[in-house]
Amino acid sequence: MKFDNERASAWAERFDASRAEGTAGEERAAGVMAEEFARIGLRAETRVVFGSRFPHQVLPVLGWSGLGLGITLAAYFSDRDAPGLLGVMAWVGAMAGWGVATLPGLRFGHGWPPRATSRNVHAERATDGSPPARVVFRTPLDGVVLRSPEVPREASSVNIGALLGCYLLWLLAGWIYEHDVGLPVPGILWILVLVHLFPYMKTARHPGLRDNRTGLAVLLELARTWPRRADARIEAHFVAVGGQGLDGAGSRALDETIRAEWPVKPTLVIDLSAPGVGKGLILAARGHADLAGSAAADLWIPHRPARRHAWTTWTRPVTPLDDHVVWLAGDEAFAQTDRGGATAIDPEALGRAAQLATEIALRWARRVATDSAESR
Repeated sequence: MKFDNERASAWAERFDASRAEGTAGEERAAGVMAEEFARIGLRAETRVVFGSRFPHQVLPVLGWSGLGLGITLAAYFSDRDAPGLLGVMAWVGAMAGWGVATLPGLRFGHGWPPRATSRNVHAERATDGSPPARVVFRTPLDGVVLRSPEVPREASSVNIGALLGCYLLWLLAGWIYEHDVGLPVPGILWILVLVHLFPYMKTARHPGLRDNRTGLAVLLELARTWPRRADARIEAHFVAVGGQGLDGAGSRALDETIRAEWPVKPTLVIDLSAPGVGKGLILAARGHADLAGSAAADLWIPHRPARRHAWTTWTRPVTPLDDHVVWLAGDEAFAQTDRGGATAIDPEALGRAAQLATEIALRWARRVATDSAESR
């Protein structure tokens, strides 16, 4: 069957703009997804997932605040000619705060209060036998993450380099002027801290087309049009994951299901975030960037690679499956503003996203089959 752009656009309009975890909008979205999956002949299941708002909403605030406090204390102790150990300890504390604020691998408290629930909606087609490869098409149920996944990996190095450079400059100034420099450098660094804290001070998500209604629509239409000829080679799953505001609770639950419950086999995850918002796509992948890029080029699909790596500050956990994730997003999905008005959905771009996701899955399955044959 052919992907129907107009049908996908109509599906996108069925979802509420506000679908945060635990809300009526999320419950309705999960119901629509399960109902439509069942209507097109797939086995659909809705699972409740549990998570905490602490790692995503509270921990970054504590981390950035700890960074600023640690820098201030380091400056204070040094200006007061206190023992150097106290200054070093304050500086180490500042770096620890920076780490928990910016590095997903250091986040903790997934089970801490405030706890909340969300939902995962999973669908698959019944197939005969056991295909040798598995592809999971995944999209957020409750909206795109609040922060852009295009924050560069190098930003971590830039931030730490800027902090160290300012700290050394401050030490040099103190040596030249015999420590009579006050606290101007920590004050400047507090500006950096407040800039990073600002996104977490916003209490409401901004509704609009960037909330991934298009991702849910593409997932439904992709499930409807998935080629049956591929069933013998690919075990296809279609999953809407909730809990993005719970430090990726839905994604973590899906990862655990793949690793602990499903049979072991090569698995590729194709993640869709707001496709159709913009004419092109942003591509990011750790282990399959060449495959995704060549597929997009061969299909003449407008695209660009993520400016840098897409996993540094994305609000999802770091897992072993990250090396087998291909991430596709609308190229306007993470624009900083609406530029004075709502961003329109491009129906043709919805079809291109589904076409590319299908092509990546088929090419990857052929690669798996080739590698398996050569290893025999």
